[in-house]
Amino acid sequence: MFELNLRKHYGSAGAVLLLLVFLGELTFSIRQQSLSWDEGDHIFAGYMSWKKVDFGINPEHPPLVKALAAIPLLPIHLKVPDPKGLASFKDEAYFDGRDFIFGNGGEAEADRIIFRARMAAASLSLLLGLLVFLAAREMFGDGAALFALALVVFEPNMIAHGAYVTTDMGISCFIVVLARNADQQKESSIAPDWRLSGCVDHRHRGALGFLRFSLCRTARWNAVESLAR
Repeated sequence: MFELNLRKHYGSAGAVLLLLVFLGELTFSIRQQSLSWDEGDHIFAGYMSWKKVDFGINPEHPPLVKALAAIPLLPIHLKVPDPKGLASFKDEAYFDGRDFIFGNGGEAEADRIIFRARMAAASLSLLLGLLVFLAAREMFGDGAALFALALVVFEPNMIAHGAYVTTDMGISCFIVVLARNADQQKESSIAPDWRLSGCVDHRHRGALGFLRFSLCRTARWNAVESLAR
């Protein structure tokens, strides 16, 4: 009986193990990396969206990932820098973000802020791995699903960038959801839903992904109907 249960759940157990390995990789990786170009203004923008309900900082990127990354910072008392009044909103966000991170207690506190924000952002990479596993298992079974998840877990770009406070992992998650649900959709009507909302909330260009999948899906159904005739 125990052996049968083990065989039944080996896929799920393997997925949990691989995701834990992925979490360890991301945790170790981000401690070795300095702040990237746009992470400072993303973190600052996310913090201000919670504390001041101010979505005017870094407005060219949607707020969801930035707000997610700022959640672990909310219990910390952090000093918000005064606006510099720069002509470009991008310059203002960049310099204010640097002051916010490095002006709250020196390098040690900056490392703490960056680490907390990155670990929150890393949850999207873990979610992406889980989505890949679930989609592959539904289509091809446990063996293929574990192989697909392993490709995500040990892919160098995922390890290097999977915890950055950027919109890349967010849009990747929702594109996987969008692609899988577009494949399963049986009706020809194309209506925006929460999957489109997720893409847009993570990155404006995510809407293009929705349009692309919608066009491909419509073309495929038309081809199938033509062959059926």
